[in-house]
Amino acid sequence: FPTRRSSDLVHRDYYQGTPFDLTKGVAAGPFGNPNGGDGDPAVEGWFERAISTERTNWAFLNEARPHNRSIMWFAYDAPHGSIFLPFYAAATAGAPESYHSHEGHMSKFSKRVAWWAYNFINQYTEINFQLINADVRRKAKEFEDEAERRIVSWEAEADQLIATVHGGRGELEAMDLLTARSNQFVEEVLAKWWE
Repeated sequence: FPTRRSSDLVHRDYYQGTPFDLTKGVAAGPFGNPNGGDGDPAVEGWFERAISTERTNWAFLNEARPHNRSIMWFAYDAPHGSIFLPFYAAATAGAPESYHSHEGHMSKFSKRVAWWAYNFINQYTEINFQLINADVRRKAKEFEDEAERRIVSWEAEADQLIATVHGGRGELEAMDLLTARSNQFVEEVLAKWWE
């Protein structure tokens, strides 16, 4: 199975380092912005469409893992300026409220809706793509690397719980724990992203 690390690079791709790189030449917007838009309809021809585009509302990667611990790595807004965060596929509770709140939506602002935090960062990136997106990508990598470290710790804690609680109840309690840890981490990252 592909790893999260290799797959998220594909989702964030705008052909960097290839002859079709959308941050270079006439395809690029100001400051190497790959989000050039539709262009002048009077001009014939097209540019390549990036895999990661500013019109993306969300992206996800499914990582199949043993012992009922598969993870969906989920990112709101355009992946090139967002964070892939871990959600267990067999979670025993829903995602944090900020991920399914109806208090706001894409056309109604609410700081209680996670999408807005990630969308704001991507909007700021448009000001000077090369400079700002490089910082955003570095910070996203820090959070994603931290998620991978924490998953190892959470799952060791879950395994310990299974070893002490006998029967199917131990598996359920372990998944409760993994769900809680994942949701807590997602909310922690969201708060830091707003900052």
